[in-house]
Amino acid sequence: FNATVNNTCSITVNQAGLLTANVGQTSLASTNAGGAAGQATIVATSANYTVGVDQPIGWQAGFPTGGDTNVTFAATYSASGDTTVASTDLDNPLATGTTAVNVNLAATKSSGSFPTGTYAAVVVLRCE
Repeated sequence: FNATVNNTCSITVNQAGLLTANVGQTSLASTNAGGAAGQATIVATSANYTVGVDQPIGWQAGFPTGGDTNVTFAATYSASGDTTVASTDLDNPLATGTTAVNVNLAATKSSGSFPTGTYAAVVVLRCE
């Protein structure tokens, strides 16, 4: 008999996040009223992995004209289960097992407000 055991780390996206605008339309965030965090599950077969998020560098194609001017993005995540992490944007070690992850995103305009229209951004959740 022979066996090979491979270390793996897999991510399953359970729900996309939802951005909503604040009253002045200067912030589009999953933490604003009516918004929702993205949700994922990570399964790690060893403690050789870390979890982290990559900050978006801009909106995906198709955003309204002026919607990308004076905008900063801030993605954070929190984790519970076999790995517990308070809200952060830093990489953290993953424990062996199953971890539930909530990912939040905020886009903030330093001046002006977001024009009416549809916006989409991608936050990369990493397990490496």
